[in-house]
Amino acid sequence: MTPRSTPDPKPSPKQLDLIERFRVAFNQIEAHLRFELREPDDTSFTRLVHLYAEQNLVWGNWAGCQLRAYAKLRNILVHTQQEREQFLCVPLPFVVERIEQIRDELLEKERVIPKFQRGVRTVKTTDKLSYALETIAEEDFSQFPVYDEDGGFRGLLTENGITRWLAHHTVREMTLVDFEDTLVETVLLEEEERRTCGFVSRQVTVQEVTIRFGQNPFLEAVLITHNGQASETPIGIVTRWDIPGLRH
Repeated sequence: MTPRSTPDPKPSPKQLDLIERFRVAFNQIEAHLRFELREPDDTSFTRLVHLYAEQNLVWGNWAGCQLRAYAKLRNILVHTQQEREQFLCVPLPFVVERIEQIRDELLEKERVIPKFQRGVRTVKTTDKLSYALETIAEEDFSQFPVYDEDGGFRGLLTENGITRWLAHHTVREMTLVDFEDTLVETVLLEEEERRTCGFVSRQVTVQEVTIRFGQNPFLEAVLITHNGQASETPIGIVTRWDIPGLRH
């Protein structure tokens, strides 16, 4: 009777590479979270993930849950290693790729500038509605920051706001609308009750802006200025149409 062969307990070079890549990515994530949160060395990894997720809701939903599971795998790899190069398990390639992706996106946070740096078309309160409609037709813009003659920000003119104003005007006034006689300031009144616009600085992450849109269903656009102040000239804009492509 031929005796059964005993499998080699040592992982293959490919498996060792997967283990090492997983451990390196995990350690880099842990170090970054500890540094960002200013937490001491005795704070557990799962606690770090929980604290960071509280401050970054979107990240917590897609990455935080996975990292909690990966923490168990890391513990098995580190604490149950019987001898050198002998492990009870090996992470699958897709797990290694996923934790490396989380690591890369965490360490190299994408900022709204330069991603959304672009010219922002604005209108004045004294501009005619016909001008805004022509711009919508010609340049396919659907949101316009509105400023008064002194350069003060007054609000965001949107296609939805224009549509609501037209509907209310025709129903209440029962008259035809003369776009040449209607000022942007008049139409802007329809937008005042809704928080359709926000401001962020150029250093804000794309992830943070995504969270803002998730928290406010009425948000149409976020204007980017140097310090995030409404008194500053916008250097970029993120609209709600940009958000679906940013979500994981």
